[in-house]
Amino acid sequence: STGEVARVLTGHKHAVTSLHINPLNSLQLYSTALDKTIRLWDYTDAVCNNVYTCNSEPYGLTFLPSRPDVIFWHSVLQTPSGKLITTLNCLSLVGSQLPKEGNNVVLHTVQGRGTWYAHAAADALVGHHKKKVTIYRFSSDASDSGSVQSFRSPSFVSCVACHPSEHTLAVGTVQGMIHLWYNVDQVEDGTMPLSSVHHWHTHRVQALAFSTDGSYLLSGGGEAVLVVWQMLTRNQRFLPRLGAPISHVTINNDDTSYAVLCTDNALRLIDASSFAATVSIQGFKRSSPQSTAANFPCGLAVDPRTGLVVTNGTYGSLQFFDVLRDRHEIDHQVLNRNYMSGPFGKPLHTTTLDRVAFTRGGKWMVTSESRRDEVMASDCRLKFWMFEQNTQTYVLNTCVDPPHPRPIIDIASSSARDLAATTCGRDRCFKLWAVSAGEGREATSWAARLVGTFRDLECHAVCFSSDGSVLAAAFGSSVTLWDPLTGEMKAALSYAPHDEIITRIAFSQSAPYLLCASDSTLYCWNLLSCTVSWAVRMRVKQLCSDPLSDAVAVLVHTKTANAQESASTSTAMEVSAASSEGTGKKGKKAGAAATPATPAATSASTGAAGGDESDGDALPSLASTSHVLVFKPQTPRPVLCEPAPAGSHALSFLGGKPSNAGALLVLDSSLNIFCASPNDSGAADASSSSTAASALAPLASSTDARAASTLSRMLGAGPNTQDGAQRAGTSVGDISQGAHAAASELLDMPVHVLPPAEELAAKFLDMLLRRAPTAAAAAQSATAAGSSSAAANTAGDGSDEDDADSDADETRDTSSNTQQQQQDASSATAEQHDSSDDVELDAHAYDFLMDLNLQGDAPATASKSKRK
Repeated sequence: STGEVARVLTGHKHAVTSLHINPLNSLQLYSTALDKTIRLWDYTDAVCNNVYTCNSEPYGLTFLPSRPDVIFWHSVLQTPSGKLITTLNCLSLVGSQLPKEGNNVVLHTVQGRGTWYAHAAADALVGHHKKKVTIYRFSSDASDSGSVQSFRSPSFVSCVACHPSEHTLAVGTVQGMIHLWYNVDQVEDGTMPLSSVHHWHTHRVQALAFSTDGSYLLSGGGEAVLVVWQMLTRNQRFLPRLGAPISHVTINNDDTSYAVLCTDNALRLIDASSFAATVSIQGFKRSSPQSTAANFPCGLAVDPRTGLVVTNGTYGSLQFFDVLRDRHEIDHQVLNRNYMSGPFGKPLHTTTLDRVAFTRGGKWMVTSESRRDEVMASDCRLKFWMFEQNTQTYVLNTCVDPPHPRPIIDIASSSARDLAATTCGRDRCFKLWAVSAGEGREATSWAARLVGTFRDLECHAVCFSSDGSVLAAAFGSSVTLWDPLTGEMKAALSYAPHDEIITRIAFSQSAPYLLCASDSTLYCWNLLSCTVSWAVRMRVKQLCSDPLSDAVAVLVHTKTANAQESASTSTAMEVSAASSEGTGKKGKKAGAAATPATPAATSASTGAAGGDESDGDALPSLASTSHVLVFKPQTPRPVLCEPAPAGSHALSFLGGKPSNAGALLVLDSSLNIFCASPNDSGAADASSSSTAASALAPLASSTDARAASTLSRMLGAGPNTQDGAQRAGTSVGDISQGAHAAASELLDMPVHVLPPAEELAAKFLDMLLRRAPTAAAAAQSATAAGSSSAAANTAGDGSDEDDADSDADETRDTSSNTQQQQQDASSATAEQHDSSDDVELDAHAYDFLMDLNLQGDAPATASKSKRK
């Protein structure tokens, strides 16, 4: 009645393939999964009563009323020659609590990929493959293997339904026709039975189901229309606009309601009397089961008001999804179009929703749409939506047609100023949009107030700083900095080769750093000195910054040596403390239509659910060559390195509440959203990966790098320096020149380049009061000189034996004290050097970055001793 989650059944390690109510107990449920198990559940108490092992991956679980104690299913196998076969299997439940693999019996085998159904009236099993329909009947003799009868359809078969009380089959074809075959038990093998044709569907018939009395037949397909056929009169009844093609239909035992599963990951319950949808259970929306990254061009955005994840829905809509509760909340129509099926089952939608962005507080939402086909000229639109408090929805305020002569590439909104947004297109410019004030100082519409170009280069990315005072735009291999208020370009940052295009940029939230990414390199610019702090060679696919911290995350694609190595090293992002060597992350996977997200305490690679290592082999889809890396912009060493699901193509920080700081969202190729919350306190010690430290050598400073300033001496020169000890000595030497010059330099600096006062004051005072590090060296030198003098006096006086012995004892004592002082000084120096590195590092990050080709000058052989 409500569509809320009532129970969660947890136990299968891989995807669930079929469900069936126990024919002997209506309060129990059978389920099959790709982990080669069949589980019996008491779904009212969410308890697993029994687990049965199969020889192969089971599909299509079914029962026959005459044999309720026998489980039937089919499996798809691959022969050594590479061909596919489908086996019909059975498992007897009598006399065994936990059946062994020997109890699995293969009844029949057909070539190719097929599907089997139970035919209750004929006490037989019906399967189909391509144009062939096979009926397997059991023999009265227990020793006989049974008989097989085959029929050939005039076209390829897509689905089959069996009449509950007659020997009649309904066969759906890819051409949209439904063939009814009558009295199939009275026809010899090889001959066609008496048949009739029902034809309404224009696309392939995806689902067929008879009512319990057999008087009605339900059908569905690519038209997103449910059709009810009356068997005697052949009258039809239609329920259109279900939103997406129908993939499965079932009817309850008293024929009062229908359940329709659509390809947009929605389960709709339909009342049979009113013939209307009463409940819709919506999961993470997808346009089709074969949806790819191209179907989600908006990526992952987060609504600042509610913290909901916003991305593409179905056919020109935006979906607002709650990843924490794993439920679909809002479906916002942007294009206001219904689903329309095209030729060969392809939808007729040429206009796509490309980008979405929110202003601070979520008062405004900005979307862009475009149409690109081979017939009409391409066009684009920019829409500004205002949140209406009364209706709690976004209402269209301004539509710009067209905002750019060519499609929009990127959209960014200011997080500090609620009335500013910028777009860039393929017309080699970016535009800054602002709200024009109307009567009563209320916003009425949006208009362009600035157009920026640079050297006639194409603009690929735009971004605002955290305070909204700087607008960055990437033109070719350069990044330009603009003042949004005056429209003046302040600087042009160029470091990458001219043929390397900067495609993604992001500001750090609380630090003066700008990260830029091309297809091969990640750059970090220090905006105080306008120099490159560091650069890392990696294939960056996505780049985003955390609105709640200074962390920056990248999604990179790497190349592994072989598939076996990739499968052994990859782990899903939903793993939560399943490994003893983990970094303290907890995750959640969302996206199932009727299955809520649960804290994932099991790992696909370790078999944590069952405790059996043999059952923990990772699926081939989890053999990932993608990784998520989290950086602090002060250093090129990532604080987190996590394998991402295979085919991940979207990345975003969750944001919202302060407790969500660092929470990452990843969208994979299977259209599942993974949420990972790194725990910085659980980061591994950097000393455990000392061999990888040399691979993290920063990029050499640019030729125009400025000399060390007071700010660099106070806050650290960053990763541009070559050695930490040398940096410390140079800083103290410069500071010892006097505090007057340092204070004058700070007072002469512009305010906008200074760090916050609370961070600056303590370090400034510490800089002024810091002692010169020469005291320990002087004491050590004096001790060494004293020992040398004592040794010389002892060697000069050889006449008196007692004095010689006394001097020798004194010399040994002095030498021992000198060695002890040297050891103490070395320990103090090591502790001082270790305390200078205050970045917590993930040990797995070092191992991962060792395989990347990083720019740097530090030798690999010196990394271990230097780190130690």
